[in-house]
Amino acid sequence: MDLYTSLDVTEKILSVFVAVGTLLTLASVYAVRSQVASDKSPGRVEAHSRVAPNRPLRTVIIVLPLLLLVFAVSFFAGHRSGKNTSLQNIQAIREVIDGEGEVIIQKDLALLDTIYAPDAIIIHCPAPDEEPDVIHEGRERIRERYTKFFQEGWTSLSQVDLSIAVENDSATAISQGIVTNAEEFIKFTAKFTLERDNKQWVITRFECGLTPD
Repeated sequence: MDLYTSLDVTEKILSVFVAVGTLLTLASVYAVRSQVASDKSPGRVEAHSRVAPNRPLRTVIIVLPLLLLVFAVSFFAGHRSGKNTSLQNIQAIREVIDGEGEVIIQKDLALLDTIYAPDAIIIHCPAPDEEPDVIHEGRERIRERYTKFFQEGWTSLSQVDLSIAVENDSATAISQGIVTNAEEFIKFTAKFTLERDNKQWVITRFECGLTPD
């Protein structure tokens, strides 16, 4: 179950609690008002005067559903706030990953400096589950890697099946991708590890390799 699905399921459950709490509160108020009106009817005034009204029970009947409603609404509001924060994080991470592709196409080293952490690592693997053949560590080495990559004249890059998992100030994004130039296209797999630093997401580790046909 991905993050979007989990958030939607939780929201649906909370919506049911809010609806049930509202209905119980309204039903309780209606029942108490009906009982009060019945007690005040001419035929029951004398009998009612001999029997003390059960006010504590009426209070409980009203208060319990009302408390359920208040709890559900408060929890629902907190969930909505958390959901908005999660979606904002996912959007920010997508922008960072899209920015990595834009660095390649636009040959933009200034943008590169904003999306990679100073001590980031890039690992190239010939194929999935194989030992890495090239490791670039630190921003200067990463800049050199992209500068060489620019010479291959890539004209487009797209991420496919991008999935993002966020946990506090860390995130992982995995995708399949395709990069093309005038002569060829290459399929690759990518795994990004990101951290949030001063409210900005940056790449701390990037593992990539060719996808077998």
